[in-house]
Amino acid sequence: MEQGVIKSAGRAMRILETMDAAARPLRVSDVAERLDIPQSSASLLIKSLNTMGFLDFDAETRTYKPSVRVAMLGTWVLGHDTRTADLLHLMSRVSDETGQTVALVVQNGLRMQYVNTIESTETIRMIIHTGLTRPIHMGAAGLVLLAQKSDEEIRRIVTHSNAINENPLYKASEQDILEKVGFVREHGYYLSDGLYTPGAGMIAMALDLGPGQKPLAIGVGAVSQFLLANKEGYLTSLRQAVQEFSENVRVKA
Repeated sequence: MEQGVIKSAGRAMRILETMDAAARPLRVSDVAERLDIPQSSASLLIKSLNTMGFLDFDAETRTYKPSVRVAMLGTWVLGHDTRTADLLHLMSRVSDETGQTVALVVQNGLRMQYVNTIESTETIRMIIHTGLTRPIHMGAAGLVLLAQKSDEEIRRIVTHSNAINENPLYKASEQDILEKVGFVREHGYYLSDGLYTPGAGMIAMALDLGPGQKPLAIGVGAVSQFLLANKEGYLTSLRQAVQEFSENVRVKA
């Protein structure tokens, strides 16, 4: 390790560089071998990066790969690649049309995570910090992401989430979640009001990046009085922007 570099920080960056060079998902053992470091050290660092949302984990193959959150970092330095530019344009468009906070959300284990946000400039607004996580069933965007899964998988997620969440407010009713997911599947969106943050909520829809890509959700967040009063306008903006984005994905596929 170079002089003046903290070992754990240096190794974390090397892990991301190694995955970028490989251009494919890697197991912990693959990373440890390529970096010539103990597998236990590689495992701890990789799990930390996964918890923070910088790596995605595939339970079937036991592999990791850089997440959308990583892809969104530093895009302003050298300009945007096409897919990232499309996502940023989508968020900016919805932000301009609604005047409210817009968030891009992914699933991170049993939680949902805000990987990019554009904050509203309104005096009274919903503030969402990039990187923030919360139980996946505790928000509109998380419910939209759950709707992409089978009922069996949703039941497993709810059971596991209830087992590890000590706060009773975060525990979920399986039937309640399935009913909310059913609404998403029927109507294509979900609106949550005060589900996690009293006095604020979000209306969200799913984003399909194409085959083999992790699903995303995009949402408009606002204080309750604005969200409920302008629901139809926010929903129209989301639907039109998502439709345009989906058409671009199909054309470029």
